[in-house]
This record gives sequence, C-alpha cells and structure tokens, in this order.
Amino acid sequence: MLNCSGRPPDRPRPVKVTKNVREGKTISRIEFHDPYAARASPGQFLMVYVPGLDEIPLAVSNVDGNVSTILVKAMGEGTKALCEKGEGDLIGVRGPYGSGFELAGAKDLLVGGGVGVAPLLLLAKRLKGLGSEIRTIVGTSTGEELAMVDAFATYSTVEVVTEDGSVGEKGLASDKATKGILGERFDRVYACGPEAMLAKLVNICTERQVPIQVSLERWIKCGTGLCGSCVLDPLGLLVCSDGPVFSGDQLKQVTDFGRFYRKASGIKVPF
Repeated sequence: MLNCSGRPPDRPRPVKVTKNVREGKTISRIEFHDPYAARASPGQFLMVYVPGLDEIPLAVSNVDGNVSTILVKAMGEGTKALCEKGEGDLIGVRGPYGSGFELAGAKDLLVGGGVGVAPLLLLAKRLKGLGSEIRTIVGTSTGEELAMVDAFATYSTVEVVTEDGSVGEKGLASDKATKGILGERFDRVYACGPEAMLAKLVNICTERQVPIQVSLERWIKCGTGLCGSCVLDPLGLLVCSDGPVFSGDQLKQVTDFGRFYRKASGIKVPF
C-alpha cells in the first residue's frame, strides 16, 4: 500500500533473503524480492532492519526484476548479523530513500573505494543501457576485500587498485583516478567511498572543470530527513534526503566535507 506521496509507508517491510554470497573476507552480497526496493534509482538507499539489533542504511547495489541486491560489510553487531543471514531468513526494509545520481555523459569514470562500490554497480548498468563508455576503478586495502569486480566488468572496463598490491595495481583509487582525469577527458565522474578520497576527487575535478557526483557515507538514523543527524554545515543539507548523492559544486560549499563527520550523538569530530 502506498501513502499519499506515492511512496511505501515508512515502516520496515518483511522480506526473505533469497541469496547471500560472500564477496570478500568480510563482505556479503544479499538478494531479496521487494517491489518497492526494485524501484530504486542508482544512488538511492534502503533502511535495512536486522530484527532485534539495528537498522542500517545500505545502498541498492543492483536490481533485476523484483530482485534487489545490497552489499554489506561486517563491521558492527548489526552488520555482522546481517552478513550471517541465509536463504529464507527474514529482514526488514524500508525505502528507497534519497536523491540518486543524475545519468549524463557519453564517457564516464566511476571510482569506488572499499564497500563504496555498492551504489556504483546499478549506476554502471543504467549508464551502459544509455550507451555510455564506462571506466571503473575499484580500490580496496587488500584483495580480500574486493567486491563485485566481475559484475562491473559486464558493463565497463575495470581497473583494480589495492593498497597492499595483493591484487591489481598497488596504490590508492584516488591516485589512480587522478591520473586518469589528468590524462583524458571524461564527461562526468561518479564516486563513492572514504570521504578523504571523495574530497580529493572533487578538488581535482573542480580544477579540471569535470562534472562530478559523489555519494556520501554519513551517520543516518531516520532516513527521511526528520532527525537531522546527517546534516552538512553550513548549508543545512541532509545526506538522507538531499543526498546521499551531491555534486562537486554543492560539496565545495560544505565546510565539513572531508574534514569532519558526526558521531551518533551529533557531535562533530575530525576525520
């Protein structure tokens, strides 16, 4: 049942896990059937409820019919429990929420750091459907944390970078992307990952006058713009409702971008 805004009610809908595939040492790719989640645009997210433990904001990684996919890294109690869910287990989902990526350009660069690759797969799929030429840079600390590389290869040319050099080129995704941006012309850059990486990419793209959109990872509690936990100073933008995707032009006006984040209490602390 939809509410008056055309969105599903803001309460968790029970769904059954249909598949849980280990993508890395601590990363799982979880699939489930839900017609509302399947409406997600690239960059939008779900609030995923782990019964009795926590509710976690997670990007919609892929959509195939009514089957939606999320990518989750086991970090805290809730995400560890979610990674352990098997076929037939129940979880709750609400959403999708937020503002996603704008699809434009004929030659696009996608940059994902760690589990930040999550929202970029559905984006690559949609861009490919529009005829875009896509290059994807996937970066992690080690090869054991790589996720969905084969899936990205379906839609784009993929380059892997690991900090320890265990797989692909040794180095940082941000450095690899910077070299690419300096060496050739892209119509648009899309990125998600650690905020230090995103800040570096926004700076270089601004210098080179290349449009960039990035998906921010911040502490999100309600997902609907009510609590203000994910506010960005000084514009008052909310990551959950105005984002999580923002343009480089917007983020150049955000004083805490790449510098500060908020804890669960709302207190700002430096990265």
